Amino acid sequence: MRSLGVALILLGLSSLASAETIKPGGNVINETWIPADGPYVIQGDITIPAGSTLTIQAGTVVRIEDGDMQAAGDDMNHVEIVVKGQLIVNGTASQPVQFTSQGTTP
Repeated sequence: MRSLGVALILLGLSSLASAETIKPGGNVINETWIPADGPYVIQGDITIPAGSTLTIQAGTVVRIEDGDMQAAGDDMNHVEIVVKGQLIVNGTASQPVQFTSQGTTP
């Protein structure tokens, strides 16, 4: 029974560590992206409007789809991040913010 309890605890921890936040596209208004909610999967163009801020904390993983699911923006084949407000990326040498393609595992 003890090993079953440990296995269930480890299973619970692994599910917490593998959270995923889908961003289908559109406006990102005053958000903070944190490692615990990642990876953040961007499927279509996102815009940070004037007067808004997107803050990405150290250690966060952002995965970008290979194609633009919205087929919009200047390039209908690639996801675009349009910054009209503020984009703050707080990566460090020991905890970088990672931008990868969807097919890449950091």
